[in-house]
Amino acid sequence: MEEILHVAFACDEAYVPFTAVALWSLMEHHHGRVPVQAHVLDDAISENSQFKMKQLEKNFPFLKLHFHSLPEAVRSLPVTEKYPSPAVYARIFLPEILPESPRILYLDSDTLVLGEWESLYHSELGGHAFAARSERGVSPLRWHNRRLGRPQDADYFNVGVLLIEPIRWRSEGLTERLVALIRARGPFDFPEQDPLNILAEGQFCPLQPRWNRFDYRTSGSLEEMSIVHFIYQKPWKAFSEKLEAQLARVPKNIRPKLPRRWDCYYLTHLFWQTAFRTPFAEKFQALREAAKRTKPVRGFSPWHSLSCIERFFRKAIRDPLRSYLGTKSS
Repeated sequence: MEEILHVAFACDEAYVPFTAVALWSLMEHHHGRVPVQAHVLDDAISENSQFKMKQLEKNFPFLKLHFHSLPEAVRSLPVTEKYPSPAVYARIFLPEILPESPRILYLDSDTLVLGEWESLYHSELGGHAFAARSERGVSPLRWHNRRLGRPQDADYFNVGVLLIEPIRWRSEGLTERLVALIRARGPFDFPEQDPLNILAEGQFCPLQPRWNRFDYRTSGSLEEMSIVHFIYQKPWKAFSEKLEAQLARVPKNIRPKLPRRWDCYYLTHLFWQTAFRTPFAEKFQALREAAKRTKPVRGFSPWHSLSCIERFFRKAIRDPLRSYLGTKSS
């Protein structure tokens, strides 16, 4: 039987252009002749956007693109203000949606592939149902683990890049158990990531950081970053004409020697270069105009961001206080 590489994404109409960038970058670094089937789990994506996405097949002859509507079970799960689309849950249904696929590589729409990725696809999972990037060592995770009812030193992983073995996943009943947990305790701060961490209990195959390099931890050369995950600052929200002009003059062969402070700027630069090669160039032109006043920044982990402080206040102070006052008044 001919080998086929199965990759998957999930998005709604708003995130289609960014999914196109992620898929384009993935295919640019597919140097073999093995067919790639890309599956997009769509939350009401328009026919026009689907048509534009299908144009990628003309640029990459080994690519075949498929769209899959979200299962009804996905739409019944609770969403949050930060994650309003039910597509956030789509990845946990992949083994059910693609039952014939022996392996599935899932990528978030805010990723950018910078190097070869087939060695990741063929990685040994050591008998586990999936592989993900561990976030061990991030100090605020102690507090987050306690909130989830887990030991504070428990391993916590990010699901922006997820390598799945569907047969093993189904044999462990992960989709059904995740849906039951989400309905019982959700929504979580990270709707699909938190419950999967709770159920996995550390039983997952850890990926090397190069396969899911967070944008606020980009020290090192491009050779050490096969897939970058923009979890801190979305590159389509930042653009600097001055920086773009400077970076455009930097030859690719000397990029690894650039100072560390340039890493974040250069990755944003690479995103825009890829974006304008996709069929959504007109959309990105409008986004660039809107983002011109925003300069890419280096900063702390998103755990240290204002949203994290607001989340802590809401969960640890405001909600318990409201509950206490409500009980007292009744």
